[in-house]
Amino acid sequence: MRRGIAFAAAALIAVVVSSSLAYLAGKTVSPSQRAADAEAPDRATVTAVVQEMALESSVTGRGLVEFGEGVALQPLGRAEVAVVTRVSVAPGDVVQNGTMLAEVSGEPVVALAGEFRPYRDIFLGDHGPDVAQLNRALDGMNRRSSPGDSAGSGLFEGLRVFFQELGYELPMGVAPNDGTDTGAKDSTTTTADDTGGETSESPIVLVPYLPRQWWLAVSELPAPVVACDLTVGMDAGGEAANVTISKGEPFLHVTLPTATLPDIPEGARLEFSPNGEAALQTAVGHVTPGESGDGATAKVEVTDAAGLRAGQRGSVTIILAEAPKALVVPVTAIHEGAEGGVVVVKQLDQGTLREIRVTVADQIEGLVALAGEPDLQPGDKVVLG
Repeated sequence: MRRGIAFAAAALIAVVVSSSLAYLAGKTVSPSQRAADAEAPDRATVTAVVQEMALESSVTGRGLVEFGEGVALQPLGRAEVAVVTRVSVAPGDVVQNGTMLAEVSGEPVVALAGEFRPYRDIFLGDHGPDVAQLNRALDGMNRRSSPGDSAGSGLFEGLRVFFQELGYELPMGVAPNDGTDTGAKDSTTTTADDTGGETSESPIVLVPYLPRQWWLAVSELPAPVVACDLTVGMDAGGEAANVTISKGEPFLHVTLPTATLPDIPEGARLEFSPNGEAALQTAVGHVTPGESGDGATAKVEVTDAAGLRAGQRGSVTIILAEAPKALVVPVTAIHEGAEGGVVVVKQLDQGTLREIRVTVADQIEGLVALAGEPDLQPGDKVVLG
């Protein structure tokens, strides 16, 4: 019995030892195998696909529309109580030569091109520098006028048609040089003899005239309205009753995320997207860095201010550089050829490689636009590295 147990134990020990040797044999690595495993595997060729596209580099920020120096136009009425009875402009409108600004006590107030404000009523037959600038204003609207500083029939025919189109008739009055009060409506007047007695009645000649309160001379037109503080029913003679126009062109006060101001060229395309409104397309006129000097803010003047209104806010995108549609590859696909020159390495269908000489047309933000290359097509693969 004991001999059987001893035999079984010896057999079990033999099995365990045999198994352990087999396990160690499986884990043992020869020196040559160990060296082979230490070598790096073959590196696969890294490629990119040739694309056909237009390139552009842009910077995006936030912008606020501001204007240059404002000029307040105060439409005074002739009546002792001058009341605004109509408002004809609003912020964002553009005042032209002949634009009606408001109606005061039932009478129009229009902006006309001129260097100095009206200082008298102008009657048919008058002369003077104020008449000369009125003639120039009507000439600028391609309306009838009179030569030089004469308030002749041509000027008053032009004024009559102009104001009729606005819905008003020129008033009639007696010219001051007739010896009676301006604006008299009587058709006759009574004269006195040396004794003070009434002797006769002589006719009064009524002529058309332009009241000085009907127009404002504005030196720089067209000009955008940046503020309108008029409301119907308010006192038109108060200091607050103003229409403010800008003497300068509108500009964008732009905040950019990085110091890119030196890279913004004049003429660069600019897209301004006011909050909740359609995008406006214009171009950069001039860039003035902000006073902070940190390169992040600037006054950006634009070449076309149509549609810009004071106080508008929105996103601003400026195209710093752009290239037309062409074959495009990453800049890392450009190599120096074995025989000199610039090449790309095209991977053929069989996996073989072929150098193709190319001409670089432009490089924008890590991408290269190539001139027409007959040996490259969109979808081809080129080697990077």
